[in-house]
Amino acid sequence: MTKYLIINADDFGLSDRVNQGILKAHKFGTVSSTSLMVNMPGYEHAILAAKQTPSLGVGLHFNLTSGKPLSPAAAIPSLLRKDGCFSGERHSWKEEEVEIELNHQYNKIVSTKVIPTHLDSHHHIHIEVPSVYNVMKKFAILHALPLRLNPFASDPIDHALRTDYLIMDTYDTEDGIVRLLTHIQTLQEGTTEIMCHPQDSENETKGAELLALTNPLIKEAIQMHAIQLIHFRQLIHFGQLPKIEPLLEFEPLLEPLLELEPPQPSSPIPSHSKRRIPSRKRRILKTRKKIVTLKKTRIRKKKHLSPLSKTKKRKPRGY
Repeated sequence: MTKYLIINADDFGLSDRVNQGILKAHKFGTVSSTSLMVNMPGYEHAILAAKQTPSLGVGLHFNLTSGKPLSPAAAIPSLLRKDGCFSGERHSWKEEEVEIELNHQYNKIVSTKVIPTHLDSHHHIHIEVPSVYNVMKKFAILHALPLRLNPFASDPIDHALRTDYLIMDTYDTEDGIVRLLTHIQTLQEGTTEIMCHPQDSENETKGAELLALTNPLIKEAIQMHAIQLIHFRQLIHFGQLPKIEPLLEFEPLLEPLLELEPPQPSSPIPSHSKRRIPSRKRRILKTRKKIVTLKKTRIRKKKHLSPLSKTKKRKPRGY
């Protein structure tokens, strides 16, 4: 059986620095997927980058622990502090309020025409809090979305909508590259997700994970062990995985990577998804329709011609 690997970078949208780190690792050929935080300062920049990088799978990084919610405060009191920010007090969360906020965060991504490839959560809340897992599991089934594997769940969702294995580790220490390399070299057959947190930073500790993910040894190990990089949307077609092309060659960005800047709040985000190129069949049908219309017009004109104009020769086109 083939080994399939998703290297997913969490916290897309947390900041521009984090966004740049994820994009660099993806362009290098290791990170194949990311998950987006919709209520963080780097969100607009992340959406623009996602539209320019269709080879990068982008899921929802459901967040109940950092920043402010998208839902009205009155609708989710159990999730909030008095200042309107998330409280992080997990024992007080109510399932119906978790569901309200999940819908708001999901809809915010969809409204930009970026369709999430999967669901996971910030600070592992769907793995550590049963009520959050219940809400996200139902939502994933309803929308036919893969959900990050919860290794502690007694009732995992359909196999096609999760990976077989999940590796939760960090790579920002001196032995980070060694541990990441070991994970890849000992990868099990089937589908595995490796979670990571790269960011572009001059700080040695913060930038260490990006250095590990862009080390040539990692890409060489992926190729040497015949591992196919995929993202979560491809899990939906699990039965056809042998036909999936590895994502080692990525489409180029429309703009240089380091020149990406978030749009101004007042200006709309450009969407390239609305531009449609007609198929060859559609062009042929349109051409035939024009020919038929042209023939009918000539027939009508011919009926109204005078005897003199009938004998008059027309000059060839181009004169």
